[in-house]
Amino acid sequence: MRIQQGFSLVELMVALAVLVILITVAIPSFTSSLLKAKASSLADSLISSLNYAKSTAISNNERYYLCARDANSDDCLTNALNWNGGWLVRRALNNDTVRDVLISEPNAEVSLADDNGAQNAMRLVFTASGEILLMSALGVPAVPVNAVFSTQIANCDDPQLNIRRQISLALSGLITVNSTVACQ
Repeated sequence: MRIQQGFSLVELMVALAVLVILITVAIPSFTSSLLKAKASSLADSLISSLNYAKSTAISNNERYYLCARDANSDDCLTNALNWNGGWLVRRALNNDTVRDVLISEPNAEVSLADDNGAQNAMRLVFTASGEILLMSALGVPAVPVNAVFSTQIANCDDPQLNIRRQISLALSGLITVNSTVACQ
């Protein structure tokens, strides 16, 4: 009687077929999980910066602001409608950068608008009391309205993914997050 070593061709083909089926089922699920993780990370980074700017403004009793970051330098963009390159948290008194967030995800989409949907080149200013002001990139105050950031990962083909986040800031500085917004 011979001792069998290794697998027969039939056993190898069955194992390979099972592996192909598992990969076919797992890859779409893994891709959507990866997109959700990237979207959550992007929104969490922005929320962290907003909370940091607000708490720093309150504790130092002075204004701090967020502005869209120029991806090619460490300065604010003056005409940014999107914040896809990242953002800076700065001290308003002397424009010192206290936090610099560079977004390395090429498919990230971040924008700031007021609650009326007007998307102008704006900065978000936190006052010493923690309240917010929207200002033009040149420092001109906007009409007092709430601010709304939108974050998502581009190429969202499946509306069920829920990878878009709306981060709303009330005039009082209260931050709320809506993660049930459909992709655009």
